[in-house]
Amino acid sequence: KRREAVFDLQNEVGNYSIVTGQSQGKTTFRGSARGGVAFLGGSAFLSRSIKDSFAVVHVPGYSDVGIYAENQLVGRTDAKGKALLPGLRAYEKNLIRIEQADLPLDAQIDAVELDAVPYFRSGLVLKFPVKQSRGALLSVALENGEPLPAGAQVQIIGDNIVENEIFPSGVRGQVYLTGLATSNQLRAAWGQQSCEFTLSFPETTDPLPHLGTYVCSGVKP
Repeated sequence: KRREAVFDLQNEVGNYSIVTGQSQGKTTFRGSARGGVAFLGGSAFLSRSIKDSFAVVHVPGYSDVGIYAENQLVGRTDAKGKALLPGLRAYEKNLIRIEQADLPLDAQIDAVELDAVPYFRSGLVLKFPVKQSRGALLSVALENGEPLPAGAQVQIIGDNIVENEIFPSGVRGQVYLTGLATSNQLRAAWGQQSCEFTLSFPETTDPLPHLGTYVCSGVKP
């Protein structure tokens, strides 16, 4: 008499089967494994067999971020900020969303949802526009000790600045800045006057550091 038992296992990277049988005093074992490997966006991903279209989600610099497809949690980003999403519908919009609550407070998020429209049994890369804001709060004073006038326009200047964003000053010369580098040159302008100062941005885990007071010198009429 022959007896046989089958054990099946499935996880995120494959399907496994082990068959054990016993007949005439002998025991036999057989095993099989089935899965897939995807190469996309400069990375390789292990998964179950890929029979449909797929995507690689990239949230640069942020790991363990929840990824949702059609409002269903389907994975989390790895140490490189990437996650594989199999089972997408070809030639249709697949709504892909990241969990904003998994991102730190200093993350600058331009979009939490993107549409994936892959070709049949093909892959695409979805890079979410998320980056560290590198923001800080500081106070700006003039050389005469008076605070920078409220409503003054503060800008980061320099040859390597791509976006010339304007940051308005508030009461008591307080200004909130984002996109700071390690060393920054800034200009403040109000009415027909302007002045400049240098700001260093320290390495910190504080999502909103207060950098103290800086003197804006060289007021020009």
